[in-house]
Amino acid sequence: MIKSSCIFIKIADNKQANNKASSSGLVHYLEKENRIHNIAKLGRDDAKFFLINISPSQKEIAFLKRQYREDGVKDQLKAFAVRVMDAYAQNFKRKGVESYCGLVWFGKLENYRYYCYNDPEVK
Repeated sequence: MIKSSCIFIKIADNKQANNKASSSGLVHYLEKENRIHNIAKLGRDDAKFFLINISPSQKEIAFLKRQYREDGVKDQLKAFAVRVMDAYAQNFKRKGVESYCGLVWFGKLENYRYYCYNDPEVK
């Protein structure tokens, strides 16, 4: 279970969302911090974002299923991702970025593996 005072969730009312067309307007809005200050000290050739891939093995997933049952595995993986992002944020060693709450990040839990490590699509 994650206990935090920095998580706020709000789902926009469909009447106000104006989500009948492309999502490009929303993406543009969400990128506002990147345009304003997140890249101020980065050079043109510096990385602007990073991909962190957390891939538990089939053996680790089987262990989680035994420990937390099928319906608890996703919650455990999500909690682990938050702890990973906390550690990631702390390694920035920047004022205002002490936890995952100081980062703009996105997580996706995939349920199926379509490729193996040696498939051409992965290489």
